[in-house]
Amino acid sequence: MSRLTDLPEAALQFVISVLLPLILPRNGGDPTAARSLALDLLEDHQPRSVRELRLAGEAVAFSLKSLTALAESAEPNLAAEKQEAAMKWACALSRSGNLAQRRLDQLQGPRKPTRQPDVTPDTTTPPSEPAQIAAPPDQSTPAEPVAQAEAALRSAEKLLALMKAHHKGAPPPHSPAAQQIQAQQRIVDTARMKLQQARKLAAAAALQSEPTRIAA
Repeated sequence: MSRLTDLPEAALQFVISVLLPLILPRNGGDPTAARSLALDLLEDHQPRSVRELRLAGEAVAFSLKSLTALAESAEPNLAAEKQEAAMKWACALSRSGNLAQRRLDQLQGPRKPTRQPDVTPDTTTPPSEPAQIAAPPDQSTPAEPVAQAEAALRSAEKLLALMKAHHKGAPPPHSPAAQQIQAQQRIVDTARMKLQQARKLAAAAALQSEPTRIAA
């Protein structure tokens, strides 16, 4: 059972009403499927209070708007200056979504403790031997952008699957439905590329933060 049912109904309905206009144009106008997707996207963020629900709604909304702007920037017939403007708008929306996500993570942090690995002192190493110490933890948490990119990809793929399911069989190539599905496919492809880039950056950051050897 979804834990969203533990939240006040009025607050939940308000956030859903904000998300529906962002989802409906790209899922064939099916309100039932759009509402189901909105609930799935909110549940991914696991809100447990009205404040967390609001931040989850902001993160989802900005993510959807950012993906839409990215798709617009990839339109082949769009003028170069409009493509650049759409890309800048997508970046601004993405930053706003990341800010809402960080604020939500800060609220949820205390109830998501991370288990520290057990450390057993090595009494066999003479004091004069060089010792390995871990570098200070990177406060930028490279894994966070990866998680955000994964969530964005999951959201885009869910919406694409709903759109295809709504239009049983392939719609006519030049119909509005076919164009919407093609646009959503571009959003999925863009989100997949962003995830690949985020993983590469995280891997590079992990290499830089490996333990360094210093003399005792």
